Amino acid sequence: MLLKKIKSIPKEIVLSFILGLHFLKFSPPSIRPAKKRPRRTKAEREKKEKEKKEKELAEKELAEKALAEKALAEIAKAEKERKEKEIKEKEIKERELADIVIAEKAKK
Repeated sequence: MLLKKIKSIPKEIVLSFILGLHFLKFSPPSIRPAKKRPRRTKAEREKKEKEKKEKELAEKELAEKALAEKALAEIAKAEKERKEKEIKEKEIKERELADIVIAEKAKK
């Protein structure tokens, strides 16, 4: 009698019942509660913060150093350009003076 009742139950219901039991035993990750992360001790947290601050400080110093080097390079470049400009101006004045001297000699 019991066998007849069991055979009359649709397979879908039996499968869903079996799957339900399976999920009760081995729940999928979305249902399972997440494992708790181990709490960091105060010393570990402070150590990590200290390392982070040291790293930020080192990066800041590197950035300042690079900026200073860049500024020095720009200053040197400007000085070089200024000197070249002065030399060109002197050469132009010398040529003008030479032209004037030649013109005066030609008049005499």
